[in-house]
Amino acid sequence: MPVTPIRSLARGAATALLGNATSLARPLGFAVFARTAGGDALGSFLVIWTSVELGAKVATLGLDLGLRRGPRDDRAPAVAAALALAGVLSALIAAGLVAVLPRFVPIEAEALLVARVAVAVTLPLIALGNVALRAPHGTAQIASYVVARNVVEPLALLAVGLVTTALAAGTVPLLVAYGASIVAGALVAVRTLVRALGGPALVHAVRTPRAWPMRALVGAAVPLGLADLLQNAQTKLDLVIVALVTFSPAQIASYAIAAELVSALSNLRQGFDQVMAPIAAELRGQPAALADVLTTGMRWSAWIAVPLAAGLVWFAEPLLALFGGARAAAPVLIALVLGRAVEMIAGPAQSILAVVGRPSLALQGAAVGVTIALTLEATLALVWLGKLEHVRPRLTKASREDARVPAPSVLAVRPLS
Repeated sequence: MPVTPIRSLARGAATALLGNATSLARPLGFAVFARTAGGDALGSFLVIWTSVELGAKVATLGLDLGLRRGPRDDRAPAVAAALALAGVLSALIAAGLVAVLPRFVPIEAEALLVARVAVAVTLPLIALGNVALRAPHGTAQIASYVVARNVVEPLALLAVGLVTTALAAGTVPLLVAYGASIVAGALVAVRTLVRALGGPALVHAVRTPRAWPMRALVGAAVPLGLADLLQNAQTKLDLVIVALVTFSPAQIASYAIAAELVSALSNLRQGFDQVMAPIAAELRGQPAALADVLTTGMRWSAWIAVPLAAGLVWFAEPLLALFGGARAAAPVLIALVLGRAVEMIAGPAQSILAVVGRPSLALQGAAVGVTIALTLEATLALVWLGKLEHVRPRLTKASREDARVPAPSVLAVRPLS
């Protein structure tokens, strides 16, 4: 029986759903780590983790997305060019992040060296892995990407983290577990790269840079990369803003747990993207087949997004309490759920346009969304700081009158109220 586009979509969706089910090991790990390593340690780790993920996105520069639009045959030169660019950019970004790390991460002094080593190692590995996992063409990319990012890495983080946090407290055990998970994902990426291109072909492509299609690759990659970066920034910069405004690990952890619960919807959307984009690449120039895949993908996305969002909204407070978050974060969780549900339903259209349409369309849409988000977040941050300045004198006076209730603890009881 021939493999139709809808059948490929069904197989890919099943793979993505299985991968997202195993990726729940990450929020489960965070819930356990909040109790074993401590909320402050988890908050500091999550800021480092978010910074590394964003840095890797910048370093990749959409090169992995550009490869999705690349040629079906003789992909080795394009992959070699992408690996070279990603390697140089990731090394530069990692060096800069290592230098400024103490300025925005509330971390204990003894863990700073380990944090810097973790950033220097994991950021390039993630960026290079993103490119390597796109070495196959079309639907062949789906399984390898899901296995590396949604199966191997979350399970390794949970497994290693359970051991390291049982042996020691603080941020260092979490950083060790994170490093181990990224190395495990990198091994899957190397295996995918070698199997897709073959060792001799890859070595030959690396040794002949004159054959690299640099201009075509960068021309397609930069708009798509900027759009992808903006979309990821929109989901992760809020945590960085919480860190900069509060500089409180407890408050960072409370918000991060709420955001991680909603990540099920984001992960599902990204999972569908890993399915839709390769299929769209194979159907380029077939508008009827693309329309069929688009409507089917959006319908399936709605079937999943609506019940999942309803469950998260209905059980917001119990879920936050179960995963170690603050019940006061329930309104934040509900707002994030509604936004991510709409994003997931519309996700297939964006995935197809990124492959078969003009790359600038994806960039324009992402720019509008991030501009709105950052404007609102900056406004709310200024309001929060204004309220904090308003109540600080009263908290200081109260702490002097009753030394048993220091002012910082009053703020930490309801970190998001």
